[in-house]
Amino acid sequence: MAFKHFCDGLSKEEANKVCLLMHTQPIDDNGTDLPEVAHQLCGGYNVAFSSNKLDTKFLNYMYNMASVTINIASNEGFGLGSLESLTAGTPIVVNVTGGMQDQCGFKNDKGEYFVQCAGGCFTNERPDHFGSGLILENGSTFKNELEVDRGQYDKVREVAWTTFGGCYIRRSFIDKVGDFDPAYEWTYNRDVDYCLRGRESGERIYQIPVRLFHHESRDTRRIKDESKAQMETRNLARLQTKWANTNFYKTLDREIKNG
Repeated sequence: MAFKHFCDGLSKEEANKVCLLMHTQPIDDNGTDLPEVAHQLCGGYNVAFSSNKLDTKFLNYMYNMASVTINIASNEGFGLGSLESLTAGTPIVVNVTGGMQDQCGFKNDKGEYFVQCAGGCFTNERPDHFGSGLILENGSTFKNELEVDRGQYDKVREVAWTTFGGCYIRRSFIDKVGDFDPAYEWTYNRDVDYCLRGRESGERIYQIPVRLFHHESRDTRRIKDESKAQMETRNLARLQTKWANTNFYKTLDREIKNG
């Protein structure tokens, strides 16, 4: 739709010279039919797909041929395509989220960086992040505020839970707590439940001030968007049913927020 809006503002002659080239698999078993979406949304404008694996020389040719590279990831940990585009000297358009903030140097007008995730807490009995956080498909879990990094998280801190996108777990912790609860589906909040089970057993969760590259959603991105949103909603409901009405869950919330 953004591409259509862009082309709508051009003359017919100019629009005929513009092409949106998407280097991705147009159709897969668990994905969207992108050619059909392009036909419905951008009929009359040039949209092309490149799905073959390309060697370095041809990739460089494509980046240099493009006027701009667009990375539409909503919670990318590290964008290889963005790095390749920058190396080729081609401008990029990306979301202000995740590792993109470090990779692309997002700062506010004062030259300050933003924090994405600095440990987990609870807000109104729902999982939340210290930091800017993320927006999920069902909008249920993380906030969308840009929190400036002022060194407020530059120390070891005990937190309610931590994302398993980057963590160390002692073998003794695993031996005591066991595996993930099989009642949860393959998406968010399984790590929150696991941390709560660990704390219930007497273990503690700490946030260490280090910078990690998280290759976000390598598994969950294979799930259709609508299915993933439904899974997230069910997982959140399971988490709240299991923990939200317990004194442990509520006390933990106050303990962490009050330091």
